[in-house]
Amino acid sequence: MTTIRHRVLFALVITGIVPLTALLLLTDFMIGSAIRQSEEEKIANLNEAVAAHVSALMESAAEDLRAMQSNRFLSDPKVDSSERLQEMTRLVTVYDFISDLSVYDKKGFLMSSTTEDFPRYRDHSFTFKQAMEKREIEFSRPYREVGRADDQLFLSVYLPITNEESGALEHLVVARLNYSRVINLVQNVRPGSEGRIVLLDAWGNVLSSTNIKDSLAKFNDSLKVEKWVESPEGIYEDERGKRFLYHANVIGADKTQVQAPWVLVSLLPEEEINALLSRSQMGVLVVALGTLAMAGLIGWVISVRLSRPLVNLNEAAQKVAEGDLSVRAVAAGSVETTQLAGSFNQMVEELAEHRDGLERLVLSRTESLRRSQSELERTSARLQSAIDSTNNGFLVEDLEGGVAVVNQLFLDLIGFEGAKSSVQSAEAVLSIFGDHGEVLDGEFSSWNEARNNGEIIDCEVRLTVPEARILHVYSSPIQNRRGVIIGRVWNTQDLSEQRNLEDSLRQSQKMEAVGQLAGGIAHDFNNLLTGILGNLALVSLEMEKNPKSFSGEENLEFAIKAGERAAELVKQLLGFSRRSQMNLKACDSNHVLTEVRDILLATVDRRIKINLDLEPQPWKIMADLGLLSQVIINMAVNAKDAMPQGGNLYLRSENHKLDEDDAQSHAEALPGDYIRLTIEDDGEGIPLDVQKRIFEPFFTTKGQGKGTGLGLATSFGIIKQLGGWIEMDSTPGEGTRFEIFLPRSAAAEAQPSEEIEKKALIKPLERAMDKRETILIVDDEDVVRRVAQTLLVKLGYHVIEARDGLEAIELYEAHGDEIDLVLLDLTMPNLSGRETFSRLRADYPDVPVLICSGYLVDVNEFAEECSSVPNGFVQKPYHFEDMSDAVRRTLDGKQRAA
Repeated sequence: MTTIRHRVLFALVITGIVPLTALLLLTDFMIGSAIRQSEEEKIANLNEAVAAHVSALMESAAEDLRAMQSNRFLSDPKVDSSERLQEMTRLVTVYDFISDLSVYDKKGFLMSSTTEDFPRYRDHSFTFKQAMEKREIEFSRPYREVGRADDQLFLSVYLPITNEESGALEHLVVARLNYSRVINLVQNVRPGSEGRIVLLDAWGNVLSSTNIKDSLAKFNDSLKVEKWVESPEGIYEDERGKRFLYHANVIGADKTQVQAPWVLVSLLPEEEINALLSRSQMGVLVVALGTLAMAGLIGWVISVRLSRPLVNLNEAAQKVAEGDLSVRAVAAGSVETTQLAGSFNQMVEELAEHRDGLERLVLSRTESLRRSQSELERTSARLQSAIDSTNNGFLVEDLEGGVAVVNQLFLDLIGFEGAKSSVQSAEAVLSIFGDHGEVLDGEFSSWNEARNNGEIIDCEVRLTVPEARILHVYSSPIQNRRGVIIGRVWNTQDLSEQRNLEDSLRQSQKMEAVGQLAGGIAHDFNNLLTGILGNLALVSLEMEKNPKSFSGEENLEFAIKAGERAAELVKQLLGFSRRSQMNLKACDSNHVLTEVRDILLATVDRRIKINLDLEPQPWKIMADLGLLSQVIINMAVNAKDAMPQGGNLYLRSENHKLDEDDAQSHAEALPGDYIRLTIEDDGEGIPLDVQKRIFEPFFTTKGQGKGTGLGLATSFGIIKQLGGWIEMDSTPGEGTRFEIFLPRSAAAEAQPSEEIEKKALIKPLERAMDKRETILIVDDEDVVRRVAQTLLVKLGYHVIEARDGLEAIELYEAHGDEIDLVLLDLTMPNLSGRETFSRLRADYPDVPVLICSGYLVDVNEFAEECSSVPNGFVQKPYHFEDMSDAVRRTLDGKQRAA
């Protein structure tokens, strides 16, 4: 009894630990064996009963379905399809396990169905082919229907229907069986209070369980189905470590009807069995606790006597822990404590020797760490150099919003003032997008939401600093191996040059169409000039013959109308060829088609008849009138080229409503209201191999120098920008039809129609006569200057004339106090109109100026070049009403400002 082990063992034996332990073990073994055997028998009987019910359900369903094969309405080919559908609907009602019935022909195409949302329009599955070849009922594997909100499972049963007279296969009836009967059977049976029953297919997928969400999921990837067949009962432990007592039954393929066996597994938690055992042991445990308490008291008394040497040894160990390796333990007490003290002293001696070696090792590792840090810095420098050398702006922000990596190009593109070293936070850099940018295809609120939610950002932004440019911004979160977001990367690309190139391509295509129209415009314009000159010649002749009784008013009226028509032709051509950004306005499609028709009448072969069919009350749209006209003219010119011998060209407008079913037949459509514009011809048509490439850029079937291949590609892009799409239908030899769909705009509908008020000429005339304002006319053409002078004098104004910009500046310097308004032409020798305007506004900031030109002019464009904007614009040739109204409004505005 000199060792601690002997003394403790002696005390425990005396206090009864050995007999108590033997009693507990014996009780646990006997009671546990009896309870476990009873529960195994229960779940085995329960599992067999449920398996029998499942087999009976499947066999009953198979028999009912086989009976349907002899149904006259399904097998007789002479039965009307409506009667067959009515009978199928009745069968679905009679058999509650059938969800729907569908009939397919021998090629797998759907003929009829009792439901609209399930059947495929063509079935070419393996089960379908087997049923066709064997002419026997075939069951598919259970499946979940895509798109359903619930997690219901279904079986598809293929019934070959043969003709009773000829025996030939007529068609196949596909019945979709509701799997709920089997599911309800399994769900309503539960072993114990927390147990469950699981039905598995031959591949280990869950077919039915107490939790319907588990349907078709793998029961256990690491546990094959063969396990249940080889070991039909035993212990199963799930992925969470929970143990179950299980029993498995195999339902053969002849019972399941699906050409594969099923496995039914009943699971009873082992903790329920242990709970029964625990209650039976509670009484014994009370006695055991009392005995253990007594043993503890005795053990405590004994431990006091045994612990003293250990306390001394502990004090010595604490001093060693504090770094004093010179302390030694005193060997006293039992044999074990004496040996322990000796071992402790030996350990302290060895520890003192190893400490010196450890210090040398630490120094070595420190040097290795320093070298690794240096290599890491070199790697980081190489990475930064690679990022700086890219053509894209690059920034990485960390989880706290700090900047981990950024290149100078990123800062330059967004106009950040300062070097990379001055960047304190990512927010300070990215806020420039919100302060000086505009997202072209979204809102900043959605951008910030995507950023906060860890989503990908992919958009284009127009920035105004440091200069106007368009950037493509792409940003995605950075995740670690566990999927946790640790930062975000930002990538920017300057698309300004690319967008400018696209505008240039679009303009070149537009000018190509202008070139094709120029011949016809010139022809019609010469006809109009013939009308003008001819009528004026008749007037002159009449005046020579009868100077006192002039009667040429009708000829003058014809000349004026022809001149107005010529001016309108030029205005349309200038408006069409004018380079501009997309300017969305409320648009009447009938007006656009009518205007295009008028242009085409002057350009196309007279053998081509242009037919206009307009919607009486068309819906309004938001569109750029010039670009929309360009699209229609592009297609009309193509139609003209397809009818070299003449034909019919149809221009139509139509209100068109798309519901959800109609929208599915259009690839890019959403349900809603649309205006459909149709350009159709009965020409040569488009070959089939060309049709699929007509919208490709630079693809053309025309000869060298006769086309760029940009017409339809540009048209496609314009219509897509307007929120619509283009559809084409062409039959070689019969003609081509293009349909343009544009969405109806509520904003356009809300805008009132513009009314042009014809102002009375007497009012400005009287006001001019009263005030006698002076107007300076600057134009290098004598005829044009003469017409303007005559009009203004008749309105009562005093007129001063200048032949060029230099003379105009000299006259204004001499008579500036008298001049109330300047009418300025743009195209002049010596000093252009823009240069003259800049010098006048620089020396005389308040001088009112009206620009007069034969070109279409946007006065806002003067702001960038001349740092000032004219007061208005008058289109040549002059119209009496337009000239008087523009002059009067400008002079009145000057007086109100004064």
